[in-house]
Amino acid sequence: MFRRAIVVGLSAALALGSVTSASAADQVRPGAVDLNFNADAGFGSSDGDGAVQVFGDVVPVDGGFLVGGRFDSYQGFEAPGVAAVRTDGSYDPSFRLDVDSVDLRVGDRTLEFVNFVSAIEPVGSDRFLLGGQFADGETLKLVDRFGREDPEFEFQEPNSYNRVGFPDWGFNGYVFDIQTVRPGEFLVGGQFSRFSKSSAKGVARVFLGEDRVLRLDPDFESQLDMKDRRYGAPSDPSVWTIATRPNGSILIGGIFDKYQGEKAGSIAQISRRGELMSTFEGGARAGSKIGQVFSIVQQPNSPAVVGGSFTRLGSDEAARGLAVLGGQRVRTLAPRLIETSARNCVERGVSGGTRIETPVPLIVQKIAPTRSGGYLLTGQFDGLVNLDGSSHNSVGVARLNSDLTADWTFMDSRGRPGGLFDACPDGSLTPGRGMTIAELGGERIVVGGTFTTAFDVQTLRAVDAPNITMLWDTKLEQTELVPRSPAFPDVKAVSEKDVVDIVFAVNGRANEARDERWGYRIGEIGIARAEEGACEIVETVRFDEVNPGYDTVTVQHRPRSGAGTFICARQVLGTNVRELASEFSYMPISS
Repeated sequence: MFRRAIVVGLSAALALGSVTSASAADQVRPGAVDLNFNADAGFGSSDGDGAVQVFGDVVPVDGGFLVGGRFDSYQGFEAPGVAAVRTDGSYDPSFRLDVDSVDLRVGDRTLEFVNFVSAIEPVGSDRFLLGGQFADGETLKLVDRFGREDPEFEFQEPNSYNRVGFPDWGFNGYVFDIQTVRPGEFLVGGQFSRFSKSSAKGVARVFLGEDRVLRLDPDFESQLDMKDRRYGAPSDPSVWTIATRPNGSILIGGIFDKYQGEKAGSIAQISRRGELMSTFEGGARAGSKIGQVFSIVQQPNSPAVVGGSFTRLGSDEAARGLAVLGGQRVRTLAPRLIETSARNCVERGVSGGTRIETPVPLIVQKIAPTRSGGYLLTGQFDGLVNLDGSSHNSVGVARLNSDLTADWTFMDSRGRPGGLFDACPDGSLTPGRGMTIAELGGERIVVGGTFTTAFDVQTLRAVDAPNITMLWDTKLEQTELVPRSPAFPDVKAVSEKDVVDIVFAVNGRANEARDERWGYRIGEIGIARAEEGACEIVETVRFDEVNPGYDTVTVQHRPRSGAGTFICARQVLGTNVRELASEFSYMPISS
């Protein structure tokens, strides 16, 4: 399928063509829900379905993918923190991990371990390192494609036991991230203070030998300000994300206030040996407290993008949940998240019940690289604002181009809020929260988190999505040109076969110098026989009747003319003192 985008009101136009589509993905909008994916009953937990969180890595395997999180089952089948899911959403029984539950008595307390998997790191072509916590008390497992544990895998000093008779090997807490440095060499982040009998605080380098023994690199200096104990406390510092920079240095993020004795706001750049290099001007802050960094992605030849829960990062006082690093400093020019509100469900049977809306923290929980050098984001937000002030709305999930601009065609909901939601009993939707995201096989995107519904931008309806959904990973060709009418730069069009989507911006603006306030009222679409010729209006859209509640309205328009003619479009707006109209923009029809 051939698609092009244009900004209506520009000094140039683009030809629209027609090419036969090559696959099913070509027939759908970018970010549309794959309706063939059916998670059915979804994930379950022994602590109740409310405890389910799908936040772990997503890794492709033959016929589907592995995904981690906090759960014990998928579609009624046992899945201790990791599940194999086919591309149609069904359970893949070929992968089965068996974990025996263990309760440990320490003094007058009984420690119960839960299953959660945060990290799934491929090892070679047929094995995976799983990191998290398991019901048997372990934090790392080496398994094959079928979930079978490698019987030869063990940690250095495998015969040691602590004073209460529990195995004292491996990491003594939780593992949140694993990154491959080179074959057999890994960086591990988490909430731990030791590896077997050696100090390893929050981040470590380990080697997996041909003998299947995992050994700690004694020359790597990892020094979070953490107490040394067998089982971590919730208040202990943690490293949740690790990224390697092109120069070999390492970025770590999580929640910690010191690294090697220096103040660090939950983010640091360290050397190959673990020595502190930068804390990025004080790091992440959330008001007067330290912020949290959940995800860092470093693309080749691009700046590092940081996601988390913070209200500033270093010198960027406007960084709320999303920031960009340039070298060892924080860029102050970066895309911004659009704030969302927690729209609580209205209780049934309550006279005069109202929906309560309260601001919630802007959060980017997970950033994933794309094949084209861009970034996928998921978390808790209503969209993105570009450096030029233009914005694009999508709830809880977004796509950035390689130049860090929002891909406005992704999850374009034609004036309705597309994204991740929880469904209320009265049929209304309240925002959900994405926690993991990844491309899958070049055609699809997997998103997991805490939500029940995904709004499909293809059919314009809510689709059941119990903590997981599959989106189409298509992309439209776009062109950005200099607008000839600066007051009206926000009308765009996308061609899809013989249908053209005219995308009108409808957010209000103001001219303070003239004490004038306005909002777009009407969109006009027509036919012209020549570029910049007379425009015969054939369709009018009144935005106040559409009532989108978001920044854009998209109108599907089927051209009523053939090759050699033009589609023309413009916006008309009303203000408190006058009515204005933009210049027409023209799109040639080539076939």
